[in-house]
Amino acid sequence: MDSMMQDPDNLPRTTLIGVSPAMIANRISHFFDLRAASLTIDTGCSGGLTAFHYACQSIRSGEAAMSIATAGNLMLNPDNFVMLSGLG
Repeated sequence: MDSMMQDPDNLPRTTLIGVSPAMIANRISHFFDLRAASLTIDTGCSGGLTAFHYACQSIRSGEAAMSIATAGNLMLNPDNFVMLSGLG
């Protein structure tokens, strides 16, 4: 997605449908045929801990019998770092 945004004049019309990083949890759930709720948590550094908290809370409340919580972060595009460096 980031590389496509470098050339906004040639973006396909369907670019925003299902390619957002927020959709990854739903894509994984669909691929593995998981039948419960799925969500992406973007909190910066505490994403893994927050995901684990929600997974435990879901089990305790009886919403789910089992939960999967994962975390990962890839910063492949320097644009965010360039913007942050401008903050001083």
